[in-house]
Amino acid sequence: MSQADERFGAIDEHASQERVSGQSALPQAGIFYVIDAAIYLEGTPVLEAEDDGEFKTHPNGHVEYWPLLAKRLNIVRPLSYDYYPQGRMNYAKTEESYRLYLDQCLLKDPTIV
Repeated sequence: MSQADERFGAIDEHASQERVSGQSALPQAGIFYVIDAAIYLEGTPVLEAEDDGEFKTHPNGHVEYWPLLAKRLNIVRPLSYDYYPQGRMNYAKTEESYRLYLDQCLLKDPTIV
């Protein structure tokens, strides 16, 4: 079990492509925060994502994303980057599926999952 699997609950979901507003949405790998039941995302199309062993992953981490998000949300005195629940979505190349990593507290809320 990887360190990410220990900190986050892992959920596998088969890859699919959705249609949004008549256009094909590009599958992405990315990171996100859940703050007051809202999800804030930063992602990279899977075809442009970084190779990380058997995964395609978003190049930025929560440490880099948090200051930008805090500024965007006008949080005057931001807490630590790991205060709010967070997660990551990677693409497993050999399985052709996504792996969703969530803070354990998020697994208790089916609307978030």
